[in-house]
Amino acid sequence: MRHNILLSMAALLLAAPASAQQSITLSAAIRKAGASYPALRASRLREGSMRALQRSASPLGDLELSSGGEEIGHGNDAITTLVEARQNLDLFSVRSRRRRMAQETQVAAADTRLRERRIRWQLSLDYAADVVARMRLEQYRRQEKLYSDFVAAAKLRYDTEAASLLEYQAAQSRQRQVELALIEAENDLNKAHINLSRWLSSDTLYQASGDIDEALTAAPDTLALHPALSLAEERVHLAEAVSSETRSSALPRMFVGMGSQKIGSRTGYWSWQVGLSLPVSFGTNRALRRAAALDTEKARADLQTEQRTLSSGLRSLESDYAKWRSTVDYYRKSALPLAAEQRRTALLSYQEGATGYLDFIQAAQSAMDTELSYIDAYAKLLESKFNTEYYKTR
Repeated sequence: MRHNILLSMAALLLAAPASAQQSITLSAAIRKAGASYPALRASRLREGSMRALQRSASPLGDLELSSGGEEIGHGNDAITTLVEARQNLDLFSVRSRRRRMAQETQVAAADTRLRERRIRWQLSLDYAADVVARMRLEQYRRQEKLYSDFVAAAKLRYDTEAASLLEYQAAQSRQRQVELALIEAENDLNKAHINLSRWLSSDTLYQASGDIDEALTAAPDTLALHPALSLAEERVHLAEAVSSETRSSALPRMFVGMGSQKIGSRTGYWSWQVGLSLPVSFGTNRALRRAAALDTEKARADLQTEQRTLSSGLRSLESDYAKWRSTVDYYRKSALPLAAEQRRTALLSYQEGATGYLDFIQAAQSAMDTELSYIDAYAKLLESKFNTEYYKTR
C-alpha cells in the first residue's frame, strides 16, 4: 500500500511538465539555441548597429548658417549679411575615426562568436546533465524493482516462518528508502529538463533524446582561432585605433564659408573665408594620448593572459578527459557486469534461502554503489569532453 502511494505521488509531481515535454537531440538543440536565444540575437543586432554606424564617419562637420550686420549706425550704409554658410571640415582625423569605428564592429563580431561558443558549451553541459539524470532515475527504478522482489521474498519467508517479523519489516523499510530516492531522482530529472529548456524556449519543456558521442571532436591543437583569443586580439586593435584617433585629434580642422551681403540698399556682394581650427589645450591632449597608450598596453596584457589561460586549461582538461575515459571503460568492461551478476545472485540466493537479510543488503548495496559510481564517472567524462571542446578550435 505504501509502495503504491509513493509511486502515485511521483506520477502526480511529473504529470504536468511531462505533458509539455519534447525530445531533442544535442545537435538540434545547438542549432535551435543558435538561431533563437535572445542574448545571441541581441549580440548580432549590436554588431549590425555598429556596422551601420560606420557610414556616419564623414569629413564633413557641422554646417553653420547665420545672418547679421556690421558697421550699423548714424544712418550710414551698413553692411548686412543676408545669409552666411560655414562648413566645418575634419580632413585630417576622419581616417583614424573610420578605422576606430570599423574596429569596434570587429570587436562586436568577435564578441558574438564567443557568445555562440559559450552558449553551445553551457547548453552541452546541461544536455549531458539531463542524460545523466535519466541514467540515475533508471538505476533507481531497477533498484526499486530489486527491493520489491526482495520484500516479496521476505514476506514469503515470514509467512512460512523461515524469517522473523523483524526481518520482514526491515526489508519493507529498505524498500521505502529506495522509493524515496526514486522520487528524488524523478524530481532531479525534471529540474534537468528545466535547465536544458532555458536555452531553447520559455514555454516548452525539452528533454535529451539519444546518446551523446563520448569521443572528442577532432580539432586542431592550435588556439590561434579560439573566439576568446580573437576577441582579445580585436580589442588590442581597437585600443590601437583609439590611440591613433586620440593623436589625430591634435591635428588642425579646417572650415570654409561663403555669404551674401548687402551694403545699404545695394545687393550682389559676396564674402568668403577659409581657416583652420587649432587645439590649444596641449596638456589635455597629452594626457589623453598617454591614457590611450596605457589602454593599449592593458589590452595586450589581457591577450597574453587569455593565451596562457586557454593553453594551460586545455592541457589540464585533456588530462581529465583521458582519466575519466579510462575509468568509464573499466566500469563497462569489468565492474558493471560483476555488479549486475552480484545483484542477480543476491536476490536468487535470498529467495532460495541460501543467504540471509544482511548478506542480501550488503550485496545489493555494493552493486548499487558500483553502478552509481559508474554514472558519476560517466558524468565527469561528458563534462570533461565538453569543457575540452570549448577550448579547442573547430
